[in-house]
Amino acid sequence: MKLLTRSHISQLVKDNKLVLISTDNQGITFLDEVRIGLRLGEEITEVLAPVCLNDTATPRTQKQKTTSALLIPGHLYLCPSSERFSLPNNVMGVISTRSKYARLGFELAKSSVYVAPGFGSKEPTPLVFEITVPLEVSGISTNICYGFLLLIEIDDHLEHGSVSYNSRFPFDR
Repeated sequence: MKLLTRSHISQLVKDNKLVLISTDNQGITFLDEVRIGLRLGEEITEVLAPVCLNDTATPRTQKQKTTSALLIPGHLYLCPSSERFSLPNNVMGVISTRSKYARLGFELAKSSVYVAPGFGSKEPTPLVFEITVPLEVSGISTNICYGFLLLIEIDDHLEHGSVSYNSRFPFDR
C-alpha cells in the first residue's frame, strides 16, 4: 500500500483511471501534497427521530440550506460533498475532519471514514458526511474545506460488481 501524492493523483486523473469533479465550480482543492479538501454541498439533511432499524420505511428527514443551517447537539445531519469521485478498484480513501474544526466538535465522518475501492465506478459520486456536534454550530460555509480525503493505492484490484453508491443518499431504497 502507498499513500498517493498530488502528482500521482493528477496522473491517474490524466490517464482516466480516477475521476475528481467539483460540482460547485471551485475546482478540486489540495490542502497539501496528499490531502484533497472536501467541502459541504448546498443542503444538509437532518435525520429526525425516532429511527427504527427493523422498519423498511425511509426515516423522516428535514432539509435545510447549508449556509443558513443551525446544527443542534444530539441530532444527526447528513450532507453530500461538493466533490464527486470515481475510484479505480485498486484505490481506497480515508475521510477525516480537519483538526481545526474537529477541535471545536464539528465532526464530519462519524463512522463512515472508509471509501471502498471502486467507489463511484458506475458514476462519479459524492461522499456523504455524517455530521454531529457537541455544541450548537452555525456560520457554515460551502466554500471552506472542513474535511479531507486521503487516497491509498492497494496492491490488488478488488472487484465489486455493480454497486451503485449514488442510491444511498438521501435514503433511496
